Amino acid sequence: MRPQRPPLPALAGLIVLTVAACTSNDSPTEVGDGSDFEGFWVLTVDVTEANGICDGEETEDPSVLDVLITQEGAEINATAMWTDESGSVTLTGTRAGQQISFSGSYAEDSGTTSSLYTLTIGEGTLNGREDWSWTGPGGTCPLGLATVTGVPR
Repeated sequence: MRPQRPPLPALAGLIVLTVAACTSNDSPTEVGDGSDFEGFWVLTVDVTEANGICDGEETEDPSVLDVLITQEGAEINATAMWTDESGSVTLTGTRAGQQISFSGSYAEDSGTTSSLYTLTIGEGTLNGREDWSWTGPGGTCPLGLATVTGVPR
């Protein structure tokens, strides 16, 4: 079953080290028109549907993630410590207009979570959903869904 995500301070240290080596732009700029939304975002992920052995996770508190989002051309990279177990992992995807999507897999609760984030860029916000599934010891959690809201850090 999906455990709570790591606390925000633990994420910040890891992400800051990663960013210091890669870029000097650490906060989104010009977010209103979506022209440049790169930087750190605080994403709140609230599970709204959980199935299989994860049934009941809808009642747990939302997870809060500190995510570095970068863009080169149409390619999007979203780097975060998605779980305590995963360490820093980059999910990859694309941008089409005001919509970004990124996906990938990472270690979680002795198994593997696969996630697809689909978010719309707004004025100082990211809003959308995470489609997720988990496979690991004791069973699976197919077709999970979460709402996602984001604000610049």
